[in-house]
Amino acid sequence: MAQRIASGLGHGDRLEVVSGQPLPPGWSGKLWAVEQGWQTVQLEERGSEPWSEYIFLTDADIAHGPQTIAALVEKAQRDNLALVSLMVLLRCESVWEKLLIPAFIFFFQKLYPFPLVNNPQRQTAAAAGAVFSWNGQPYKPLVALRPSKKR
Repeated sequence: MAQRIASGLGHGDRLEVVSGQPLPPGWSGKLWAVEQGWQTVQLEERGSEPWSEYIFLTDADIAHGPQTIAALVEKAQRDNLALVSLMVLLRCESVWEKLLIPAFIFFFQKLYPFPLVNNPQRQTAAAAGAVFSWNGQPYKPLVALRPSKKR
């Protein structure tokens, strides 16, 4: 659907939708999706100019406004950031959503205090996984994302 929408808007050449492969043992769904996106970019870049200056990943159930990607790139360039994420507006309509979503935000903020993770002098960082873009560079050393071979 994303590819069809981009093509309909005349931007089909600027978007590649990667269809996911089955989840291998030891991987979580989100990290396996990120890995597949990274592998796709690496294959495209071999022997040529970089495929893309920024890589954009999002969950399939996120409704984006027309300026989402532009806002991510503008923030990255303005503040010289390798990775930018957005906290999406979470729907809290059902009883369970009203109970669980505020608790999720509360505990996320306790684990990763916003002033701490937004401080460029600190090495601690956090990102909302539903929407983020990065310039590709910080991903390479993050081998901790891959499953352990010691299982």
